[in-house]
Amino acid sequence: MPSLKHIRRRITSVRGTKRIIKSMNLVATTKLQRARRRIDVCKDMFDSIREIMVNCGLDERLNGHEFFKGREKVRNIAYVVFSADRGLCGGYNANIAKRAIAELRKFEHGRAEVKPVIIAVGSKAAAHIRRAGYEVYKQYPAPPEAGVYGYSHEICELVFQMFLSGEVDEVHTVYTQFNSVIVHVPRERRILPLPERVLDDIANNRKNQSGKLVFDPNIVDFLKAALPLFVESRINNAANHASACELAARMTSMDAADNNAQEVIGKLTLNYNRKRQGMITQEITEIVSGANAV
Repeated sequence: MPSLKHIRRRITSVRGTKRIIKSMNLVATTKLQRARRRIDVCKDMFDSIREIMVNCGLDERLNGHEFFKGREKVRNIAYVVFSADRGLCGGYNANIAKRAIAELRKFEHGRAEVKPVIIAVGSKAAAHIRRAGYEVYKQYPAPPEAGVYGYSHEICELVFQMFLSGEVDEVHTVYTQFNSVIVHVPRERRILPLPERVLDDIANNRKNQSGKLVFDPNIVDFLKAALPLFVESRINNAANHASACELAARMTSMDAADNNAQEVIGKLTLNYNRKRQGMITQEITEIVSGANAV
């Protein structure tokens, strides 16, 4: 049975851990506020670039272009999977890895000749994917909490080059979409060729188009400059959502850990008081028994 000294040490240890948990919770809460502001700021830019791509698709000279129609036969798909480099964030990493592996198996089903190209952003998803038997083509560290936009530029250049060279026929992102602090939804989105929502907007706007758009110097050169920006904005959007979800999951996890630590402290304190009371009662009984014997 543990002594009073041992119980006191455990209470002190748990209280120290609780202070660390509380600090991690406060840090995650502060960083989450900044991450949510980044999502709001980037949304306007993303919508503007998306409108540019819709306007590009309205030009009849681009009918059948691979950026808008895609390849006739899809052999290889590149998946950019966003996760974290650290744990202590609940099931965030496991959930996104599970979604990524499900997408990979769905793509491979009935296609023995295909080979998915996996670009892992964050070490946690890369580890899960490797354990599932898949090879990771390239791995990047998780996006920093500041300067996410500049960070996504390197990934954009890689996937854009792979798509233009024909190494892959499609490029998809797998990330966790931030809906609220407690609602995070793993998503899979196609970014190359242009996704269905953009194509639907092109089709709808083409019906209502009143005049021909003019591009300077020409539509092809304009598209070469605009498309990388569109891809980078999609990757940047996924990185921002993934970062916010990681911080929200860590904050929620630290909240639960703080409650558990408080519960453990309460049980240890109760056990300490009972044992101390028992020892006091035993001493009084011994004193009374000795007095009666005399």
